[in-house]
Amino acid sequence: MHDRAPRSLPPRVPRPAPPRTLPTPSLDAAVTPLVTPIPGDDEHRAVTFLWRGEAREVRVLANKLTHDTDAALMERTGDVWHRTYVVRRGWRASYRLRVDGVDLPDPLNPRSWNGFSVAGTTPPSPWLDPPAAPRHKLSRHPIGHRYDPVRAPAPSSCWTARTGRTTCR
Repeated sequence: MHDRAPRSLPPRVPRPAPPRTLPTPSLDAAVTPLVTPIPGDDEHRAVTFLWRGEAREVRVLANKLTHDTDAALMERTGDVWHRTYVVRRGWRASYRLRVDGVDLPDPLNPRSWNGFSVAGTTPPSPWLDPPAAPRHKLSRHPIGHRYDPVRAPAPSSCWTARTGRTTCR
């Protein structure tokens, strides 16, 4: 018989509460996610994610909200999959839709980075908007690449040769 030391178990950590959900609003939107106010609650918004099309299972994987749990599973009504969550004003997240096990960007979200913020309630994020004009020009040449800053205070350009040496004037 072996004498074993008692096994040390990690402390129990309470699980975070699952995200709150609401009934899904009208599904005639062309752009998602839908962000709607919650009557009598100025601190939260209802955010609805949609997927249109045939699938066996669709999940919304929103950063720091759902992960890959049952709370991420969308409900199906006809050919529309939907899930509405209650989030704080100012909540910002990136997300993907997992359709039959494949992660996809939201085809109804016009932002290419597949995230969103709740209807102007977040602080300004100028890095999310494309610049009004290009900040530089990069061109390829037989001897290397040329970098010309567009907004430079004085005319200047830099050359990077294939050897890795960079020269600016």
